[in-house]
Amino acid sequence: MEAPQPVDLHLSIAHALKTLGRSPEAIESYRSAAAARPSFGDAYWSLANLKTYAFTDAELKHMRAEEPKQDISPVDRFHLCFALGKALEDRGGYAESFEYY
Repeated sequence: MEAPQPVDLHLSIAHALKTLGRSPEAIESYRSAAAARPSFGDAYWSLANLKTYAFTDAELKHMRAEEPKQDISPVDRFHLCFALGKALEDRGGYAESFEYY
């Protein structure tokens, strides 16, 4: 059996913390997952899915840079697109948000 990778562990821990209502700690763990693999769309999607998280300008810039890369997996791409759509919607950028949705 293959050992879990750091991104998987960070994501699992973050999901558990979210379920326990420990949002600040969950956010840090989601961010750690994203830092461990910069194109890890599920980490960004999970942050967006918190419904209360506000992405930083740096996170938006990073997601915009990662999403169009040719070597990104389709799953990471659609998670990044959802996260970008949600982040831009929250900022009132509806036209650009819709492009990502």
